[in-house]
Amino acid sequence: MTLSRSRLGLAGRRSAVAGAAFALLGGTVAAPAAGAQDLSSALFAQFSQATESASAAQEPGPRIEVSQIVLDEEGEHEVTVTGSGFTDDSVVGTRPPLAGENVGVYVVLGKFAEEWKPSAGVPSSARTIISTKWAVPAESMETIGGPEKGAIELLPNGTFTATITVSKALVDEVAGTAAGNLGIYTYPGGGAKHAPWELYQPITFGEPAAEASGSLGSLTGLLPF
Repeated sequence: MTLSRSRLGLAGRRSAVAGAAFALLGGTVAAPAAGAQDLSSALFAQFSQATESASAAQEPGPRIEVSQIVLDEEGEHEVTVTGSGFTDDSVVGTRPPLAGENVGVYVVLGKFAEEWKPSAGVPSSARTIISTKWAVPAESMETIGGPEKGAIELLPNGTFTATITVSKALVDEVAGTAAGNLGIYTYPGGGAKHAPWELYQPITFGEPAAEASGSLGSLTGLLPF
């Protein structure tokens, strides 16, 4: 059986790119074959970007993860928000009931304006709140009204778990005419201002798609075969 020169060239090009990809994944970098230099360079750039993004995600600091971000328009949905890295002791309340104390962080389902952050001096009128949980140390939970008023525990290691009920009907009822972006927001409670704790994860209503899993992404779409 014989192969045309062009098919042999394509096979060699594919092998070179695949070799570059797997060398990168294995922690080594080899010089690309001449026929695949440009494509291997592009592949290297994409892998480098993915690696940098993954490394940044693992760096310590405040972050949130939301269990569902695309919700069916029908019915109610229990959305779990997990937070970590909320450990800065300098973040203290400026008003009762936790003035001068560890004030924790609000976990909010809301529709906020594009510019919404308290640390930037944006007034509360830019933040339409639909539902709120307040993560505070265990000893402060009853002070702010207990779980019945939305208190959840902010553990000493700076983590929390909040469950928020979301429905399109509720969003339309509370924030239907408000301008802004629907999502889960966090920011310090009790009047404190601290930019690193001001986080936002969009939520939309539509056809939920199957979520992909894995780390550093997939080779699918990067290799030319």
